[in-house]
Amino acid sequence: MTLRLLQSPGLTTPKDTELDLDDTETNFMSLMKLRGDLSGKDFFFAFPGQAWAMVPQERNLKCFRTFGFGSGRLEKVDEGYRIYSRELLFYLDPATGEILQEWSNPFLDGRKVEVVHIQNDPVNGVFARSGPGPLAPPYPWSVTARSDQ
Repeated sequence: MTLRLLQSPGLTTPKDTELDLDDTETNFMSLMKLRGDLSGKDFFFAFPGQAWAMVPQERNLKCFRTFGFGSGRLEKVDEGYRIYSRELLFYLDPATGEILQEWSNPFLDGRKVEVVHIQNDPVNGVFARSGPGPLAPPYPWSVTARSDQ
């Protein structure tokens, strides 16, 4: 199965005459400005979210709220920009927003299990102006999901 992020005629907006995202360099630099500070200074970011269980033929179950935050730095390199970063993500009670230490797992008859929060250190890579790799253009990305996994 292949999923692609495509433009939809119902979601198009008039072209911005000041910002041409069809231009490869403008597109790349816009992404870099969204991702971090081009001056090389440290930057900070946050990413709230939700974690759901999706079981075929059953209702989806909201298991957790999540809240992540991180810090990073961009460094200009020949290929584009190298990112150095680290991040934390906490699993929160979906009703109260409290950080969970244990969770009553509904798929194990409510058995209490330890919650292991995420510490991604490091999260490094190179955003390349061209070439292969997940951090290289063209943007937006094409997303491919394999149904045999």
